[in-house]
Amino acid sequence: MKKKKRSINVKKFTIIITIILTFLVLYIVVVANDKVDDDGDRTVAYVNDEPVSLREFKQCFSTQQDLDYMIRIKIEQLLFREKNVVEDISYKTFIKSFIEENERRKKALDKGEIIYGPKEFQEDDYYSYLHSKRVLLLKEILAADKFALNDEKLKVYYDNSKKLYSDFKKQDYIEAKLIKISPLDIRDKKLTASNIKELIDIHDNIFDNQIDFQDTIEKNGYRIDVIDRVFDETTARNDIKFEYSIYNPVSRLEVNEISEIIDYNGAFYIIKCISRKEGSYYSFEDKKDIIRTRYNDEKYEELIQKLMNESEVKIVDEGLDVK
Repeated sequence: MKKKKRSINVKKFTIIITIILTFLVLYIVVVANDKVDDDGDRTVAYVNDEPVSLREFKQCFSTQQDLDYMIRIKIEQLLFREKNVVEDISYKTFIKSFIEENERRKKALDKGEIIYGPKEFQEDDYYSYLHSKRVLLLKEILAADKFALNDEKLKVYYDNSKKLYSDFKKQDYIEAKLIKISPLDIRDKKLTASNIKELIDIHDNIFDNQIDFQDTIEKNGYRIDVIDRVFDETTARNDIKFEYSIYNPVSRLEVNEISEIIDYNGAFYIIKCISRKEGSYYSFEDKKDIIRTRYNDEKYEELIQKLMNESEVKIVDEGLDVK
C-alpha cells in the first residue's frame, strides 16, 4: 500500500510541476511581448514635437536611411490632422487600422466577396497605401481652399509654364518613309539586324535606289515594302500605345536623317524622316483640368518643401542610423 501511495504522490507532483512550468512559460512570453511592445512604442525622434516611435522608424524609414523622408511623412501627417483628413496620426492608431483592414479582407474573402489589392497587407505596404490615400484627400482640400485659383489666373499660369511640360504640346507632324523587310516564311529567319546593316553599307542610298538592295533581300527569302507614313496628333494615341518602338526613333530624327535598324514585330525597319513640323500647343480649354491638377501639385510640393525647411527635428536616440 505504501508503494502505491508513493506512486500517486509522484504523479501529483509531476502534474503540479507541469502546471507551474506552463504558467511560467506563459508569463515569460507575455512579459517579453509587453517589453517588445513597450520598446516599439519608445519615442526615438520628434518632428515639430510630433513623436516618431521606434517601431514606426524601423518599419517605415530605416530601410531608406533618409531623414528627409521621415520629415516629409511627418509634415504631411501633421497637415492631415490640421485639415481634418484624420484625427489621430499616432502609430498605435495606424496599427489598429492595419489589423482591422486585414481582418476585413479576410472576412470578405471567406464570404467569397471581391477585394481589391492584396489578400493581406504587410505593415509597411499598408503604411504607404494609407498615406497615399490621405495625401490625395489633403490635395483636394488644399485645392479648394489654400490653392484655389480662378480661370483667369490659371490661364496666366498655363501661358507661363506650358513650355515646361510635353503633355501641353501636340505631337509634331512628321512625314516619313519606312522600308520594311520581312521574311516570306516567318519560320525561316535567315537575316539578323547585323546582316541587314552590312547589306545597307554595301548598297548606298537604298531609299532612292532600291533595285540591287531589293534583289539581295529577296534572294535571302525576304520581301521589301516601302511605306509612306505620317505621324501627327491624329495618330498619337496609336503611336504611343501600340507602335512606340517605331514612333520613338522616328520622333528623334531630323529631316533627311535615317534611323538605325529597328527589329519590331517580326520585321526589320529602316526609317527616313522626309519632313517635320513642330506641334502647336493645346488651348487652355482643352487641357484645363490637367493644368489645374499640375498647378495644385506644384503648389503642394512648394508647401511641403517650405514646411520641411522650417521644421524642427530632434533625434532622441543617438543609435538611429539616419543621414
